[in-house]
Amino acid sequence: MRVHLYHDVRMAEVTDFQRERHFNGRYRYPNARMHQPDEKLQLNRFLGEWLAHGLAHGHTVDVPEIP
Repeated sequence: MRVHLYHDVRMAEVTDFQRERHFNGRYRYPNARMHQPDEKLQLNRFLGEWLAHGLAHGHTVDVPEIP
């Protein structure tokens, strides 16, 4: 998964997923690649859920203090 981060608007967007690039906002269904009509929305929602899970259940590395 490749994600572009836009710091000025505090947004992230999936731009590459499983070797597919440049997702359209909407797709006619059925289509040659069998994308869901809201494929881009689903990918970005998955990214949001994945990041939320990382924040809720993630671990930090405890760095020992240098004396």
